[in-house]
Amino acid sequence: MENKKFHLFDTAGEQTGLPVSRKIILSFVIPVILYFALSLLPLSAYGENCAKGLGFVVAIIVFMIMSPLDPAVGGILLITIGPLLGLCSWDEVKAACGASSFYPMLGMTIVALGAEFTPFGRRVAYWFLYQFGQKPVAMLIAIGCAAAVLSAFVSNTAIIILLSAIVNTMLLTMGEKPGESRFGKAAMLLVLMGAEYGGMALINGSPGSNNLCIGTMIAAAPEYELGISYGEWARIGFPLFVITIVPMCLIYIWYFKIRNKNFQMLPKSYYKEQMVQLGHISGAELRWIIITLAMIVAMLLGMNNNLAAMLFAGISLLPLIGVSPFKDCMKKIPWAVLLGICMLPVVGTILTGTGVSDWIQAVVTPLLSGLSPLGLSIALAVVMFLLTNILVNAFVGVWVFMVSLGTVLSISMGYNPVVVVFPSMLTGAMMWCMGANAISLLNKGYDWWDMKDPIIPGFVSGLFASVVLPLLSYALNLLYGTALYI
Repeated sequence: MENKKFHLFDTAGEQTGLPVSRKIILSFVIPVILYFALSLLPLSAYGENCAKGLGFVVAIIVFMIMSPLDPAVGGILLITIGPLLGLCSWDEVKAACGASSFYPMLGMTIVALGAEFTPFGRRVAYWFLYQFGQKPVAMLIAIGCAAAVLSAFVSNTAIIILLSAIVNTMLLTMGEKPGESRFGKAAMLLVLMGAEYGGMALINGSPGSNNLCIGTMIAAAPEYELGISYGEWARIGFPLFVITIVPMCLIYIWYFKIRNKNFQMLPKSYYKEQMVQLGHISGAELRWIIITLAMIVAMLLGMNNNLAAMLFAGISLLPLIGVSPFKDCMKKIPWAVLLGICMLPVVGTILTGTGVSDWIQAVVTPLLSGLSPLGLSIALAVVMFLLTNILVNAFVGVWVFMVSLGTVLSISMGYNPVVVVFPSMLTGAMMWCMGANAISLLNKGYDWWDMKDPIIPGFVSGLFASVVLPLLSYALNLLYGTALYI
């Protein structure tokens, strides 16, 4: 038997899977330096712990950006070190975590997962292609719209995996060549864009990001009792989605110079045969549709989001009337994201409780004086989109920081944060510009596009949406009579 050398520390990463590297060391050292440096700032006029609070929040966000560890680790450090430094109490941590969007995100995710255990997604995708797949431009719009519509109800990851496989087979059958076909590049990248864009329509479309942003807004200004109900989100998000999804697809079609010629399209019989192979709609599919629609209707009629999400999640796991096997469902739930959603809103608690939010107001408000609610909304949406895509895979930290900042700034200028910040919640989910993004790699493996291909159409479409979405959202709020000021 070979004797292994004793190592007190896991420098090779044999146990944790994370060998100590220069990157990991710097991800700890730099935030610590930032914390102590910022703690020395003369900010006591805004609160006894204002400088320390600023340093700690910046340190946590920088750690989440730099570290290869899951964002949930940053959340754990946040809720444990914060009280130890006297920046918040454990009661405040419990209050913030208890008021987070953990339950709606968990419940909506379980309901959405039900579609993965049925052929519903494939059936909808083939129906779109059967109806609109006879001309190149129409087919690409159909692919983007199919991904977006499905993503409004099913997880982004599941839709990307499902549609990437379908589109890959379709392209190969058409005779297109991976890495060379402009049509293939556009088709695959539209799967990514559509799957991420569709989450704006309803809260359950992207329950992780949507609920985290709502929870962060609430925690950033608890005294104002902010929040966005399911119906309030749907009456803005759904019209925005319907109005803008086709123009978003057209940007990719324009960039890759797709015209209604030079491509051999598959006959309608191909898609008809695929649908025939799926057979008639199954009882499981019908049950999932009924459960999902019932949950949506219940929340639109005013049922508490937490209660409705968990109620219908429980129904989807029941014998006889459910659709999801419990053990398989538990394996697919993104628990790390859920932990982050539960803990990261504490950032807002620290910003408010230590006086950092007052300092931000004092510094930034004069610079933005004269900026209208619409102007501030556009600025936040553009910055959110750019940071989310530039700081690849550090999007959770960006969401928390930008929503907290936007909420504080809106209130300091007398604007309603729900109106001003909402569009930036949508643009924060548009993570399709960089091929190195973790979710993009689910699609990259088919080799239809390389790392440079998504950059230009991604930034053009994202900047277009970052301006148009605030404009349309502002107009809809005026139409609905929503208060623009607090």
